[in-house]
Amino acid sequence: MKKNTIAIVFSMAFLLLSQANAYSKGGGGHGGHGGGRSGSHRVGGYNSHGKGSHYVGGYSSRNQIGGYGDSGSNSQASELANLTQAISKDPNNLNSYYNRGIFKTESGDAKGAISDFNYVIRLNPKSKISYYARGVAKMNLEDKTGAISDFSNAITLDPKLADAYYNRGINKYKIGNKEGAISDLTKASELYSIQGDISSEMDAKSIIEEINSTNP
Repeated sequence: MKKNTIAIVFSMAFLLLSQANAYSKGGGGHGGHGGGRSGSHRVGGYNSHGKGSHYVGGYSSRNQIGGYGDSGSNSQASELANLTQAISKDPNNLNSYYNRGIFKTESGDAKGAISDFNYVIRLNPKSKISYYARGVAKMNLEDKTGAISDFSNAITLDPKLADAYYNRGINKYKIGNKEGAISDLTKASELYSIQGDISSEMDAKSIIEEINSTNP
């Protein structure tokens, strides 16, 4: 169920301040926007989908924020330097902060990523993809309640964000909220079905079956 790592995908074509077309399937590319799946983090036991794979242990999440592959430390350092330079030239470029946050998440610097997403959200509190991305970073720090809060904010801004329901369900289960987990995963499964994502739909249903098979 693990997806193969995909090559670096990096685009800064869209601005975070205009989000009408963000998340065609609950996923965002770089540049703060764009549809499609990107990135996968195993944060707990169930597999995820997307470009790249990072195993942190525990239930796995659906992480739509990635896109960076394993391109080597030199390339990673260069990309990070480019993003930081772009920010120094234009501190109001939320796109660069978002992209740097994505890169930091993919590079294992979850705290640094959260700092960048905080900046974007502070200036653009309706950035659903930034809430989602920050939620994934918090999952990597095992901040389950913080992740749930961010995924909830993303869902409020976009009730069709299937991956946010999926990840919120995983975190609810990890804190012992079995009923809430099943409810979110069921909603995720329904949205995946509507969106034609059969693989993710089956994953969500499989997790629900596993949760139902566990002791109360």
